[in-house]
Amino acid sequence: MASLMYIVRTTKTDADASIKVKMRLNAYIGKDEKGKPKKVSAYALSGVVIPKKIWDMEKNTIRKMYLKDDVEGGLYKSYNTTLGEIEAWVNARYNALGSDVVFTSDWLQGVVDDYWADIKRKEDAEREKQEAEAKKESLNAYITRYIEEISNGTRLTNKGTIYKHGTVKAIKASMTQFAEFQQANGISLNFEDIDLEFYRQYTAWLTRKGYTLNSLGKCIKDIKVIMTAAKDDELTTNEAYKAKKFRVTAEEADNIYLTKEELDAIAEVDLSKMAKGYEIARDVFLAGCCLAQRVSDYNRLTPYNVVTEVHKSIGENDEIIKEDVTYIVIDQQKENVRVRIPANKMMLGLLAKYNNHLPYIWEQKLNQYIKVVAEMAGITEEVPITSTKGGKRETTNIRKCDLVKTHTARRTGATLMYLSGMDLYDICKITGHTNIKNLRKYIKADELDVATKITKYDYFKN
Repeated sequence: MASLMYIVRTTKTDADASIKVKMRLNAYIGKDEKGKPKKVSAYALSGVVIPKKIWDMEKNTIRKMYLKDDVEGGLYKSYNTTLGEIEAWVNARYNALGSDVVFTSDWLQGVVDDYWADIKRKEDAEREKQEAEAKKESLNAYITRYIEEISNGTRLTNKGTIYKHGTVKAIKASMTQFAEFQQANGISLNFEDIDLEFYRQYTAWLTRKGYTLNSLGKCIKDIKVIMTAAKDDELTTNEAYKAKKFRVTAEEADNIYLTKEELDAIAEVDLSKMAKGYEIARDVFLAGCCLAQRVSDYNRLTPYNVVTEVHKSIGENDEIIKEDVTYIVIDQQKENVRVRIPANKMMLGLLAKYNNHLPYIWEQKLNQYIKVVAEMAGITEEVPITSTKGGKRETTNIRKCDLVKTHTARRTGATLMYLSGMDLYDICKITGHTNIKNLRKYIKADELDVATKITKYDYFKN
């Protein structure tokens, strides 16, 4: 068993003079010539330098009056902490020697020097860590680079394809909101700040701005996408964004579809006195309804997409019947899947009109023109549209023609196929939906089934 004590020997008279704290390690090892326990002592410099005034020469310790947090900002208290750490360090090394090993002053000084070397290693490591953190790309800088890379094609999707213009545009929009949130709150967020507290504040801010539940969810989804990419790029270890409560909010949208009668009315609208763009918008929209595809897939069809095959069958009198069947072959951009859709009567008429080369029209213009055409077709009844906006569930009556857009074509096509009795699996093969469950949700099949079923009851008949 050894005991360590700190000692100060000085001739300096100035109370503020710097003095060195020395140490003495005592232990009884073996026996002397008289058979009594032999005392062994070793001396060393502790490496701690203090003002003379704070040292109690009689008790060989720092005076209690200087061990308060409010005295010199706790500096003297930290000296005492260091002395305690050195004592523990020396005792640990001594205990590792064994009780019968004689130690020396050189050994003791070496142990103390090792303590300070270890402190320096830790300080150097912490400094290097801080310097690395300072050089590390910030979240906002990473967002700028991320958007640039998905825009110019240097960063690809998980499928190895380039990001579509619409996707890039949507991410830019949500990141603009993220930047405005920081500006509004006078903060600059970094990777480690993206936690549940940020989630609560950000979603509340978006809600106050009047964002719908789906738009809010899109902003959160893009934050999660960027954080995942940053983690993959080894810029952060933060995984708070993966928490269940850090969720992407969403609600089923009240999107409309058009009936067969409404489609016929749109097809029959006289547009001879309108600018040519209206007719092109109407025809491209009708093609979308026939094909049940996304606008990016059916806008600007070419002869390459049109395939006509001869199908043979045997008639009642065993004669061979030949029939030409035309298919529209499309490589879906989003799903990267090739689909073959038989051309119905309306689609065949559109192909003949444009010699198998459907014209192209900007989606923004198509959405603008088709609303006017739908109004001219008399599709003006008001329909209730319910959504969560600004944290409140609201229902607004809107004219149906004002709700018609490119996506209406895809939903209309899929819904009319279902209502005609087409098998759901076959519809999936056309629309590109990965499973029947998602398709049923997309076309609101349950709602359609209930509406069809209850109309058969006598109660609802005149």
